[in-house]
Amino acid sequence: MPVQVWVGAAIAAAAGSVAALAHRAMLRAAGRRSHPLATASLAVGTALLAVGLAPVWGRGFTGHVAAHLLLGMLGPLLVVVADPLGAVLGALEPPLRRRALRWLRHPFVATVSRPTVAWVLAMLSPWLLWLTPAYRVTERVGVLHGLVHLHFIASGILFASVVLGVGPLGRRVPPAGGMLALVITLPTHALLGLVVLSMREPTLGVASGGLDALADQRRGAVLMWLAGDLIATAMLAAAFPRWLAWERRRARREDEWLRTRSTT
Repeated sequence: MPVQVWVGAAIAAAAGSVAALAHRAMLRAAGRRSHPLATASLAVGTALLAVGLAPVWGRGFTGHVAAHLLLGMLGPLLVVVADPLGAVLGALEPPLRRRALRWLRHPFVATVSRPTVAWVLAMLSPWLLWLTPAYRVTERVGVLHGLVHLHFIASGILFASVVLGVGPLGRRVPPAGGMLALVITLPTHALLGLVVLSMREPTLGVASGGLDALADQRRGAVLMWLAGDLIATAMLAAAFPRWLAWERRRARREDEWLRTRSTT
């Protein structure tokens, strides 16, 4: 078994264990019971983020796409479902909690947490990265490469919080807006994958592992297309119950308003 697999497994186990212990400790400090599924979701999500950051993917485009899917989509989805920000805020002392909530109400935070802005930051970044010379530049400059990964994580967590309605950032967004953003996400990844797949020159791929550069590029495009749509579908399924509950509440309010009008 390749050494990279063992390294990735060790990093994932360590990061997931630390996240699970920290989550349970913060919930105890807040006087809340820890839900096993939420703790497991946070642990797995953190483990995936750690693996995405780990130097185990090589230089190929396929590995870069796999890391992007872990850092920008699947990892953030699992982390956000556990609502770690809510656990942190609950564990803070009242003065610190009020200060944190004031920061979360800052106009800049309110702007980036709008569904349109969060969608642009999370979903259009791969287009700008892979269809411009920026990809080659970030691959050569280690600091820029790290900043790209951090952007994937931050924008992914922001987008998942907004569309799933989790935490202080997500609760201010109507469920219909989150569902619409997710519906638009599905063709976005598919289209980007098809664009890269149709390229005749290996502008992104790297010859490695017995594959030539063009084959690496096409394999990464297929992974982006299929896995990206699969993760977006999972996010859509996770957001659906919130949208359905919102629609039922809206229907009840309309029924009550009609009954009130009919009795007057």
